[in-house]
Amino acid sequence: MNDLAPGAPPAPSSALVATAAPWWPTALLCLLLAVVVYAPAALGAQFLAFDDNFFFGPDNPEFRDGLAAVLDPRRPIANAYLPVAHLSLWFDFALAKASPWWAHLHALLLHALAAFVLVRLLLQLGTSRAVAHVAGALFIVHPALAESVAWVSGRKDLLSGLFVFAALHQTVAFARRPHAGRAIGLLLLAALAMYSKATAVVLPCLAALVCAYVPGPRARWTAVGVLLLAVLPIARHHQAIAAAEGTLADGSLAARLGQVPGAFLHYLQTALWPTRLNVLYPEVETLARFRDQLALGSAVLAAFVLLTALLWWRPAWRSAGLGLAAFVVALLPFNTAFPASSIAAADRYLYLAIPGLALAVVATAARLAPGRGPWLAAALALPLAWLAGGRAHTFQDDATLWRTSLQTEPDNAVAHLNFVYDQLQRGPARFDEVRGHLEAAGKAARYPIHEVRARQLLVRLAVMDADYPRAAVEAKAAVAAATAQLARETSDKRRAEATAWLLQCQLAAFEPLQLAGDEAGAAACHEAARALAPEHPDVVAFGALRDLLACRDELLALAQAGKPPVLAEQDPRVLAAEAKLVQALGTHERHAGLLCARAEWERARGQVLPAIRWYRAAQAADPGHVQAFLGAARLMRELERFESAEEYAKLGLQARPDPSLRQELALALVGQGKLADAELQLEAYLRVHPEDKDTARVLSNVLIGRAYSRLSEGAGDRAEVQRLVERALAYNPDEKKAHLVLGRLAKEARQLDEAVRQLEIAYRSMPTYDEARLLYAESLAALGYARFLKRDEDAAAVAWRRCLDVAPAGFDKLEIERQLQRVWSRYEGLGLQHLKAGDRPAAAEAFRKCLALQPDQHWAAWLLATALHDQPGADLAEVERLGRLAIAWQERHQLDKSRQVLLVATTLVRAGRAAEGKALVAAYLAAPDADAKPQVLQALQRLATD
Repeated sequence: MNDLAPGAPPAPSSALVATAAPWWPTALLCLLLAVVVYAPAALGAQFLAFDDNFFFGPDNPEFRDGLAAVLDPRRPIANAYLPVAHLSLWFDFALAKASPWWAHLHALLLHALAAFVLVRLLLQLGTSRAVAHVAGALFIVHPALAESVAWVSGRKDLLSGLFVFAALHQTVAFARRPHAGRAIGLLLLAALAMYSKATAVVLPCLAALVCAYVPGPRARWTAVGVLLLAVLPIARHHQAIAAAEGTLADGSLAARLGQVPGAFLHYLQTALWPTRLNVLYPEVETLARFRDQLALGSAVLAAFVLLTALLWWRPAWRSAGLGLAAFVVALLPFNTAFPASSIAAADRYLYLAIPGLALAVVATAARLAPGRGPWLAAALALPLAWLAGGRAHTFQDDATLWRTSLQTEPDNAVAHLNFVYDQLQRGPARFDEVRGHLEAAGKAARYPIHEVRARQLLVRLAVMDADYPRAAVEAKAAVAAATAQLARETSDKRRAEATAWLLQCQLAAFEPLQLAGDEAGAAACHEAARALAPEHPDVVAFGALRDLLACRDELLALAQAGKPPVLAEQDPRVLAAEAKLVQALGTHERHAGLLCARAEWERARGQVLPAIRWYRAAQAADPGHVQAFLGAARLMRELERFESAEEYAKLGLQARPDPSLRQELALALVGQGKLADAELQLEAYLRVHPEDKDTARVLSNVLIGRAYSRLSEGAGDRAEVQRLVERALAYNPDEKKAHLVLGRLAKEARQLDEAVRQLEIAYRSMPTYDEARLLYAESLAALGYARFLKRDEDAAAVAWRRCLDVAPAGFDKLEIERQLQRVWSRYEGLGLQHLKAGDRPAAAEAFRKCLALQPDQHWAAWLLATALHDQPGADLAEVERLGRLAIAWQERHQLDKSRQVLLVATTLVRAGRAAEGKALVAAYLAAPDADAKPQVLQALQRLATD
C-alpha cells in the first residue's frame, strides 16, 4: 500500500491491507512537535476561571465528592454530562490537586496521542508516509487547536478527537475485515467519543466518507450503522441535558439556517488564516456577521462543495477530496443551524475539522509536486508552530486571556465580564478602573443574564465607592434585566435560576435605592422581594428598618418639643419589630442586616448599651456592613462620646468611603477640637466625589470653625483666616458663619462699613446666634462713633439707631441713647424753626428724622402730623396714623390730648369720613381733659355740631 503514488487512493479492486509502517517514529515525531510548541506555555500556565473552576477551583463539589459523583448522570458538570472527559480531569485532580502543571502536561500528551492516531488513520487510508506525517504535523501545530491544548477545560476536544480518530481507524479495519468483535469496538469508541464531547455526533458521517473512500465488501457499511446505533441515543441524552440546563440555542430554524454560510466562511477563514483567534466570539456581532455574509458565504460554500465533488470523482485527487469533505462534515455541529450550544462560534470547534483540511492541503501539494510536495507543505508547520506557541501563551492566566480576547473583538460581553472578575479577584478594584468594561458588557450583551451580571457588579462597585445615585440607576437596570431573563426561560430549572437572579438583584437594590433617596423605589423593590422570599433575612431586616423609618416624623416631633426622641418600651411597634427580628435571628444568627436592624430599634427606644452590643455583633458578622458602624458612630456622637464615635467611623470607612461616615468622623473630630484632621478627611473624599453637596457643607462648616478658632485665639495671620473663609465659601456659598468671620475680620481692621454689611447677613441668617448679634451691634455702635467723629451726625444717628434695635440684653447703651437724645433734640429744634418759618416740608423732614431715631417717642409723631396737616396733597391716612399715635402718647403720659383729637377729627372730615370724626369728638367731649384749653374745646364743639 505504501508503494502507491503520494495522495493516490487505492485501486477499487485491490484489497485494503494494514499499514506496515512502524509506529514508534510517528509517536516520537508527534510527541516532539507537541512538546516544542506547547511545553513552554504549559510550564507557567495557570488554571482559568473560565470553566476550569468547575474541576480545580472552589466550584468542583463533584470532584471533591469522588469518582461516583463524577460519573453520576444526575449531576451534570458545567451544564454537561461528559463522564469520559470529566474522568480524565478528575484523574488530574486526584493526582496533583490544584497544581496546574500535570493537567497541562496531560493535555499536551493527549494532543500528541490524537495526532499519532490520526497519522495511523491516514496511513490506513492509503496515503504515503510523507503525506500522513506532514498532515499530522500540521494538525499538531495549527494555532486554532492551541485552545484545546492550552486550556485545561479543552480536554473534551482532545479526548473526543482521539476517540473519533480511533473509531475511524477501526472503521477502516472493519471495512477490510468486518466481524462482530470490531463492531463492539466501534460501539465502545463511539460511546467514549460522545461522552467526551457531544460534537462527536458527526462520527457516523465521517465513517460513511471512509467507507465510501476505501474498497471492500458491502458489509463495511455496517460500521456506519453500528456507529449510528451508538451515537444517536447518546446525542439525544446530551440534547435532553442541554434542554434541562437551558444551553440550547434559541431562534427559529429559518433564522439559524440563514447563518450557516457565514458560519462556514468564518471557520474556513480561521482554518486557513488563523491570526485573529478568540476564545469566545461575541454572540451578537458574530451571528449578525454570519447573517450579513449570506451571499458571500453561500458562494464560497457552493464552490467548496463543487471542488470537493470534482476532486472526489477524479481518482488521482480523491484523497484531497476526502479531506475537504471531512472538513465540511466535521463542521456540521457548529454551523448554527442545529439546536446546539448557545455559543456563536469557537476556535476549538475546528479540532475535528483541521485534520481533513490538513490532508487536503498536503495531498494536493503531493499531487502537484510529486516527491517534493509533502515537504513543501511541511514548510507551513514553521509559521503555524510559531503562531500556536504564541496562542498557547494567551491561556497562561485569566488577565492575559481576556485582554487578548478584547483586543481581537472589543464588543464581547462575556470577555468584559470575565476580565472584571479577574481584576476583582486580584484585589479591590475601584469603580473607575472597571466601569468601562462593565458598561461595555451591558451594551454588548445578547442575553439578559450577561447584563444582569454586569449591572450587579456596577451596583457593587458603585456602593463600594459610595456613589449611591449611580448604584441606584444600575440596581434598577439589573432588576429590569433579571426580569427579562426570567421572562425568556421555559425549563423549570432555568426559571428557578432566573428567579434566584431576580431576587438577588432586588435584594442588592435595597441599600443603594434608599441611600440615593429613592424611598419609593426601595419600597417597591422590597415588596417584590418579599413576594418571592418573605423569610429571607435581607427582606426581614430591610422591612424592620422601613418600619422604623415610619416612626421618623414622630421622633423628630418629640425632639423639637424638647422631649427625648425615643419610643416607649412597650410600644406595639417596638414589640412587633422585636418579635420578627428575634425569629429571623434564630435561623440566621450572624446576619449583619438583622443584627443592625435590632440595634436600630434598641436605639429608637433609648436602650444605649443593648444598641451598642447589637451594632458590634453586626460589625463582627460582616466587617463591611457600613450601617452598623454608622449607627454606632451616630449614637456615640449624640452621647458626646466623640472618641468612640471617631473610632467607629474610622472602622466603617475602612470598608467604604461612605459620605455619612465621613460626616460622622468629621463631627466627632470637631467635637474633640481636631478641626485640621476633620478638614483632611473631608477634602480627601470631595476630591473623589466633588458633587456631594452634603459633605461639602460639612467641610465648609469645619473650615469656618478653624478660621473662627484661629481668629479668636489670635493664631496665624489674617490672610490665612481669609483663605480659610474663601475655601469654605467655595465649597458652600451659603455658609452662614462665613459672614460672621468676615465681619469680625473687617471689624478688627476698622473697615466698619464692610463689617456691618457682613455681620448683618450673619445676624439675619442666624437671629438666635448671640455672638452674631453682639458683633453686629458693636460694629454699628463703632460705625456711629466713626461717623460722629467725621461730623456726619445723620449717618451716626442711623448707625446708633440700628445698634439699639439689635443690641442684646446687657449691652451698654447709655452713651448711645444720650447721643441719640441729643441728636433728636437737635432735629426737633430744627423742625420747629422750619415750622415757625412756614417751611412745612423741611419741618416734616426734620420731624421724620426724630421719629426714625426714637420710634416709640410719639411726641415726634405729633410734630410731624402738625407739619403735614396743612400741606396741600398731604397723605391724610399718614396724618391720621400719626395723630392717633400722638393721642396714645398723651394718654400714656396723662397729658391733655384735646389738640390731638381735634387734628385727627379734622383730618377724618377732610378725608370724607365726617361721621367718624364727629364720633371721635363726641367721645372726647363726654369726658374732656381737665386742663384742655377753652378755645380748643370750642373748636371741638363746633366740629361736633356742624
